[in-house]
Amino acid sequence: MVATALTGLGMHSDEATTAAHATRRTYTDRTAWSLYPQALDVLDTLTQAGWQHVLLTNHVPELPGILDSLGLTSRLRAVVNSAASGHEKPHPEAFRLARAAAPPGARLVMIGDNPDADIKGATRAGIDAIWVRRDEHTDVPDLASAGRLLLQPDPLPRQARQDVREVPPSPTTCPAANVIR
Repeated sequence: MVATALTGLGMHSDEATTAAHATRRTYTDRTAWSLYPQALDVLDTLTQAGWQHVLLTNHVPELPGILDSLGLTSRLRAVVNSAASGHEKPHPEAFRLARAAAPPGARLVMIGDNPDADIKGATRAGIDAIWVRRDEHTDVPDLASAGRLLLQPDPLPRQARQDVREVPPSPTTCPAANVIR
């Protein structure tokens, strides 16, 4: 797709192909990826409280290696990746696959930063959602606040509500030279 776009912009097809391959190599370079500062602590705290984690993502086929390098693989029950499933969020099948990967009868909560793909997709699938807002590309989502929401008692029966909560960005921002993607 990158080569096609570059060719459409007037780049010679050989140069466009070379640029597309370089883009792919750079994007999938495991050392170029980082986690939000609170991510591992929040996952570990939730795990200790009994939560199991299913990652539902629109990503590239190389994602398993990236997750390994970030120390996430052992913290996840399952990964539902659009590159493997053929269904990107907000497609209902992506959420059905995530539900199938979760423990039977588990309460599901989608935590995401995209109001359409993550939040609307989840609510259409009958899944509660926490929108960790990022107003600017340098914003860091407040994952600790999202985690605290999950640890609150759940006073209403599941059938009685469709819950969407919003968490504003953390006051911390990413350094311009290390923007989290």
